[in-house]
Amino acid sequence: MTQLGAIFAVHSRAGDVLCLNGDLGVGKSRFAQGFIRHYFNDPEMDVPSPTFLIDQCYEDPRSRLEAGDPQKSWPSVHHMDFYRFDEDMTDEMLRDNFEILELEQAFQNDICLIEWGERLRHTPTADVLHLDITYDWDLTSSTSGNDPEASINFDKVGRHVVLRQPLPQSWLDDADASHPRIEAVLDKWHNRKSTNAA
Repeated sequence: MTQLGAIFAVHSRAGDVLCLNGDLGVGKSRFAQGFIRHYFNDPEMDVPSPTFLIDQCYEDPRSRLEAGDPQKSWPSVHHMDFYRFDEDMTDEMLRDNFEILELEQAFQNDICLIEWGERLRHTPTADVLHLDITYDWDLTSSTSGNDPEASINFDKVGRHVVLRQPLPQSWLDDADASHPRIEAVLDKWHNRKSTNAA
């Protein structure tokens, strides 16, 4: 999962919201660790669970150095955990938490990784990429209505990552590349598996 997180880090940009959905122990935190360590080019970086803080923000030092130049700004990465946003919370309580944590600004300006993202009932942005992480025995129930081509199989450890459909438009369009960002992620993942097998 850390390697997959690192691949997504290469192709992510400001305004991306990645919801990491799945049971306890399925690899959500490992994905976030791989993403953040690769994004900041620090394989030893401490990436603790944000369960109690709800939002752990990692600011890129390049943002401070090049502040004021929007062409050279680097978004911060927010590692969030909505485990404590249980089903009993009212919409008003969720909105209050959003305001206190300034989540709307983070969703618009930064990169957000949200564990237990399925508990996020309303988002200020439509560009949310849901990664449903399951074990083999959960795969049948979780993939109904999903494109099997948009799944990532972890054969050795019995986990699968399914990209929930429909995919956000921002991951399907990219003016800076010959093909969509999500294809670049999947290509890199499959090429990595082929290289390791050789």
